[in-house]
Amino acid sequence: MNFKHLPLRLLLLGTVSTAIAQVEVDVNFDMKHIVGGQETFDRNKFITLHSTSSENDYNDELGKLDTLMNIYDAYNGRDTGRMRFVGDQVRENANRPGFADPASIQEWGDILNNSYANRTSKHPFEKGSVITAAQDVPFYPNGANPTGQGWTFSTTDTADEPFGAALGQYMGIFMRDVYGNGGTDGTPRPEFVEVMNEPVWPLVDIGLHGGGTIDNIFKMHLTVADSVRKYSPSSKIGGFCTAFPDLERVGLQPQNNEMFGQWEERWKRFIDEAGQDMDFYSIHLYDFHSIGGLKQLRKGSNMEATMDMIEHYSTISRGEIKPWVISEYGGQLNDFYAQPWSPGRDWLNMKSFSSMMMQFMERPDVIEKTIPFALGRADFLFGNVANGFAYPWRMMRRKNEPAEYTGDWVFTELIKFYELWSDVKGTRVDTKSSDLDILVDAYVDQASNTGYLILNNLAESGKNVNLNQFGLGASNISNVEIKHLYLGGNNAPVIDVANSTTAPTSVVLNAEATMILAFSFDTPLAVTESSQEVKSYATTYKQAIVANQTIDFTIPNVPIGTQGEAVLRLGVGRNLGASRTPSVSVNGTVIYVPTDYRGDTQDQRETFFGILEIEVPYNLLTAGSNTVSVTFDDDGGFVSSCALQTFDFSRAVTRTPISDRNRFITFDNITDFTPIGGILPEVTVAQKLDLQLSYGTGVTNQVEEDFTSLLKYVN
Repeated sequence: MNFKHLPLRLLLLGTVSTAIAQVEVDVNFDMKHIVGGQETFDRNKFITLHSTSSENDYNDELGKLDTLMNIYDAYNGRDTGRMRFVGDQVRENANRPGFADPASIQEWGDILNNSYANRTSKHPFEKGSVITAAQDVPFYPNGANPTGQGWTFSTTDTADEPFGAALGQYMGIFMRDVYGNGGTDGTPRPEFVEVMNEPVWPLVDIGLHGGGTIDNIFKMHLTVADSVRKYSPSSKIGGFCTAFPDLERVGLQPQNNEMFGQWEERWKRFIDEAGQDMDFYSIHLYDFHSIGGLKQLRKGSNMEATMDMIEHYSTISRGEIKPWVISEYGGQLNDFYAQPWSPGRDWLNMKSFSSMMMQFMERPDVIEKTIPFALGRADFLFGNVANGFAYPWRMMRRKNEPAEYTGDWVFTELIKFYELWSDVKGTRVDTKSSDLDILVDAYVDQASNTGYLILNNLAESGKNVNLNQFGLGASNISNVEIKHLYLGGNNAPVIDVANSTTAPTSVVLNAEATMILAFSFDTPLAVTESSQEVKSYATTYKQAIVANQTIDFTIPNVPIGTQGEAVLRLGVGRNLGASRTPSVSVNGTVIYVPTDYRGDTQDQRETFFGILEIEVPYNLLTAGSNTVSVTFDDDGGFVSSCALQTFDFSRAVTRTPISDRNRFITFDNITDFTPIGGILPEVTVAQKLDLQLSYGTGVTNQVEEDFTSLLKYVN
């Protein structure tokens, strides 16, 4: 039987894989990218540790701490243990039951500060602004969780003693008296105070630790904020430190039994009731790589939609975007808890770290601090998540793991995240990717004549990325160092490092991998041009979708220059089977809406919630007010947010066009079926076939067709 006569649909009995897609990435090295006055890479915001200089896990591992903070240039970020430790030690106020004794708090402050002052070996690591937070136990004032001294914080809620007053006084005095100013003056004082770490999920959703209510949690935030400011005026206070900000989910109350009901009951209410007293908003963002066998990711469009909705409503209700503190982010390990340590499990965290951080880096003007979640040794949490197993989120492990929990402390694979990002610094410059799944950013460090191009792949398949460098002027590239962090064939993270004396015209970026190219220039590079980015939100948000009924948005105060680019950002929450491709017009002109968006299709989530990023011809926009009209052809869901990103260029930029490409199918393992000396493959009747095929999607007028279009050609 001659293979060439087989019907094409037979090929689908084998393995079909997509060919590596071509992506165009442009870098204008001479054009700084400015967002809200921010134009440089702030490592104190992004390259951080979930630890502080007083962290005990590194007391006997100063060499590792030196590697992290000096060789890899990481910064301190967060401590959630000190406040709880002191809370368990202090006496109750003999004259005011349910309140801590101020003298006892100060005594413990003296003990801890003196101990830190004498540990001079830790003083060189006082680097970076720090977040601190209360924990629900023993601090949430529900009378159910006594301190280590056997008393509980007052649950009173009156005009004279509002709910959380005892906790607020404790936290205020704690911030004032349990810290010094660094070095021999005592532990450096944190800059940021989260009222409580993840209060809603355990207390309200799960009912742990005596339970709690949204009413009281939000009251507590107001009370604590007032009290902390009284004792520690320089502290920045925020919340509500959401563990899982699922804004699109239905609410608990009957009137909110629809999509975005949780938004109404939680974040919207928090902004309305407590927003004016918060210096920042705090959330935690985690990818669920497998929860009950389901993949439910934040990275990509979902994370953008979550942050845009909160920002959008904040501009409407408060007239401003509150700064963000992302005090934990990374990967949840639900289906992998009760397992020993493995490099592959570390990879689940690492691939989330870089993707999420690059998305945060797009908001440098409103991000205050971000913390990839990984503790030090976390030895005290052995068995905390799964009996008999070590805590999964940690920077160090025992040398003999996974065979046994013994041996010296060594770094986990997470150290590769910091190794990868160790050198990036400088002024942000203009970049653009033709594929939303390829995140791109770039910086120029003029002091060292070095440019850094960062590529991150949200897709679960490799991509061919064409690199197009512009704006180099008279500077020549003398060397390129390429670091590529990806999952190797042995299910372990790998960093490949290569050098070239010429700039590569293209690279292959592996699935969910990150690559950083460091360009060395022979002469200083002039970064004299600029791209001014502004994000303008509409005057309305969260509009219900009705089939064939147009939703109109007005976006005021849009700045327009003589040349630039623009992107319309539409947050959309819909059932999984609903359309994600609306008809859109800007100022009366219909524009093209792509079918693609950042990240995965969210098919294993309960609903789709993501941002559609739609390019808008710059000449359609007017300075000031602009109108956007959105129409879906089916019912259900909401347009959750609407914003316009504009980029005002000081000079025209060059963008590489995407060439047309015909679709194709190739038979990758044809030699397996071709006899020695033969030309054509041969198979026998009823033979079991294992065919490996690659399929390349077609591109027409810069629009790439969806992979599912293959189906109509194989039936």
